[in-house]
Amino acid sequence: MKNIILFFLVGSVIFMAACAPEPSNSYGDGESEIKGLSVADSMWGRPSWIIKAESSKVKPGNTAASFKKPVLTLYGKNGKVNSVITADEGKADGAAGTGELSGSVKVISKEENMTLKTSRLFYNSKKNRIWSDSRVEIQRGKAVVTGRSFVSNLDFSEIEIKKQETRMLN
Repeated sequence: MKNIILFFLVGSVIFMAACAPEPSNSYGDGESEIKGLSVADSMWGRPSWIIKAESSKVKPGNTAASFKKPVLTLYGKNGKVNSVITADEGKADGAAGTGELSGSVKVISKEENMTLKTSRLFYNSKKNRIWSDSRVEIQRGKAVVTGRSFVSNLDFSEIEIKKQETRMLN
């Protein structure tokens, strides 16, 4: 009886291996793709951030990953959502606490009641900084501020904009 079970087990493994799709040529050596990724960080039971992505590519032993359609949710010290950041693509290094988002980057800060748009955004969680070297547009209420670049803390309560121009919406 044990031989029959072993035969079927080995046979099913060989069958599944034969039916498996060919490996994709779009990935490098040992690079893996994760679909529907969700990763979170918390401190003392309170969430710090959550990143969700359509897909992610990682290499074994590497702390960096690339993302397609990432959504980064940042939480305040009170455990409530502070900001939600979306982009077309992103890269992050979890060990370094750094990242880059690109494409149509949009930040919605619930705490500061503002929306920020840019094409490229960098962050460093260890230094409590978010910045961009690209054109930026910030809307808060009826005021729209544009600039050539900006630097902010992670909760967007302190923002410095270079070459800024302000206009009021009707």
